[in-house]
Amino acid sequence: MIHSNRYRSLFFSSTSILIVFALVKLLVHMLSIEYGYHRDELFYIAISDNLGLSNLSMLPLTPGILACVRAVLGDSLKVLHFLPALCGAFVVLLTGMIARELGGKKLAIIISAAAALIPLGYLGIDSLFTYDFIDKILWVLAIYILVLIIKYDKSRLWLVFGLIIGLGFLNKISIVFLPFALLVGLSISAERKHIASKWFWFGVFAALICLIPFLYWESIQGWPILTFGKYYSEAKSYPASFPEFTIFQIIMMHPFTLPIWICGLGSLFFSQRFKKYRLFGWAYLILFIVFALMKAKFYFLIPFYPILIAAGAVTINEYFVRHGSRILPGIIIPIMIIGGIVTAPLAMPILPVDTFIKTFNFMDGDAGIKQERHEIKELPQHFADRFGWEEMAFTVAGVYSRLSDEERSKVCIVAGNYGEAGAIHFFGKKYGLPEPISGHGWYYYQGTKNCTGEIIIALGLRKEGLQSRFNEVTKAAVFQCIYCMAYENNQPVYVCRNPLKPIEEIFEEAKHFD
Repeated sequence: MIHSNRYRSLFFSSTSILIVFALVKLLVHMLSIEYGYHRDELFYIAISDNLGLSNLSMLPLTPGILACVRAVLGDSLKVLHFLPALCGAFVVLLTGMIARELGGKKLAIIISAAAALIPLGYLGIDSLFTYDFIDKILWVLAIYILVLIIKYDKSRLWLVFGLIIGLGFLNKISIVFLPFALLVGLSISAERKHIASKWFWFGVFAALICLIPFLYWESIQGWPILTFGKYYSEAKSYPASFPEFTIFQIIMMHPFTLPIWICGLGSLFFSQRFKKYRLFGWAYLILFIVFALMKAKFYFLIPFYPILIAAGAVTINEYFVRHGSRILPGIIIPIMIIGGIVTAPLAMPILPVDTFIKTFNFMDGDAGIKQERHEIKELPQHFADRFGWEEMAFTVAGVYSRLSDEERSKVCIVAGNYGEAGAIHFFGKKYGLPEPISGHGWYYYQGTKNCTGEIIIALGLRKEGLQSRFNEVTKAAVFQCIYCMAYENNQPVYVCRNPLKPIEEIFEEAKHFD
């Protein structure tokens, strides 16, 4: 009987239940439908095949990890999507663990895990192999370490915190806003004493060491990140107003979690119990204002919410327990799970495409969120960007095959954007296509390779621009797709001969970030 009680206690412990929630998260992603490779995934595959320090316009951590995954397990979509799903499951665990460190009992920990399971932003990010899933887990891990530092006064953990931020600097430069906001919050809170610790500065040094290669590369290239940042906010990212940005946060974190994280934010500011952790409240407000003013994409802020969720779950559970009700907090969990099931198809490919369109056609394709300024058709952008790429490579291959042997020996393929170039790189191999070049972002810094410009196949480029650079421009095919982004559909494929300028000059003119 003693052993039976012990096993029952272990099975129903908060840790065991947390693991179950994490496994559910992993299973949901692994059982989802695979629509196809996302344009970003094809781009990162191309980067992973060309790793090096000579081109750091895209930071190396995510492509490096992708190269290792592909070398060991291959290129299948399920293989690519396992690691994002696993990291997403770990975020569910970490959210519950943060609640535990904040003093939460079993029910508060479970509420936290459930709230971390259902956000649309998390489901979407964790269904793709992109920079964002690694960025998210590094944010949450850094926050968890900082909670430990404050709770246990473990100054040595500042070194761990710095190394996590340093890894973030090797992955996505936007993580710089996290330590900035936390430092401001720390400076105006009662925990400012940590800044005087030598371990705090060891952590700062560790983070900056990881940033040096990127800063060096940027300096010798003339700081292209400044050009990209200006373009990103002015021309690429959807210019959400302050109210829109607020609504996007509520939608992406799921409306059913709103009472929890709002309660958490209020508790961080006004509860004596969380006075030590008030810096997180200040940091959230700073990040919210900065990202909203920058017109940043809605998902930049969502990795910060686990600390708000954890604080809110602890506060809500204790409030009801103190007022004699243990049932009401428990009702929150099934309500959130049901809400998550209903909305999950908006974030990840659970439904067949035709079923999704019929079910959510009232949303006009944007699923309630607009990421960029492009026209949206039947599918939201995060789904539409998974369609058409192999067909695009096949269309280009048809044009390539109709060239003479002599022309094929010297032709090069020029793509208008990184998605098109990534598609030709990945799918073009089975058709024997040459490596593409492009003036778009990272591809520009890869150079013209062996292209002489004598004859090119151009995809995603305007005829007028090509005619100003080549004597002969012939439309050889038109790429068409059903579900892809509107601007990729009906793309002419041109064959261009007899350049009017040297290829280096043409390539320099083609440099762009849009």
